[in-house]
Amino acid sequence: MKHFSNLHIQRGAALVVSLLILLVVTIVGLAGMRTSTQELRMASNAEDKETAFQQAQAAIDYLVNNPDLLPVIGNVGYALCTANQTKADGTACDQTNIDLPAPPFDDSATGTSRLRLTRQNPGTGLPPRLLATSSAMFASAYYLGESQYDATGVGRGAAGLGAGLMRIIPK
Repeated sequence: MKHFSNLHIQRGAALVVSLLILLVVTIVGLAGMRTSTQELRMASNAEDKETAFQQAQAAIDYLVNNPDLLPVIGNVGYALCTANQTKADGTACDQTNIDLPAPPFDDSATGTSRLRLTRQNPGTGLPPRLLATSSAMFASAYYLGESQYDATGVGRGAAGLGAGLMRIIPK
């Protein structure tokens, strides 16, 4: 008479069950890695977008902090730009004499900044009342400052920003 034990029958079942559990754990681990990789890309894109916006804002801030860049010359539509830039209608700028300082404004390893300043009125506008200036003695000139930062050539973001600027001028 032969004796059969339960151990002899179940010897291969433990191997199959452990391989199935290992397969499930591997699939869950791979899915987690894929999710974290996608989240890392999204965070990197958000950082690039914010950096591009800050670069564009820095160029506008440079304009605001340097009122000498707002000369009262030319007629309405007169444009001052950084080098190698055109007006919005595709024509060349009237002057290309705005020089942005060294990086972070123009760093060829990360991107390029462009700045355009366009005259919006003939310089005969009244100054705002809040400035407590005499309208008989002063006038105001309005400008549109447009800043563009582009780092798409190196796989980074791009941003554009516009701001209205005013300069008080003596009559």
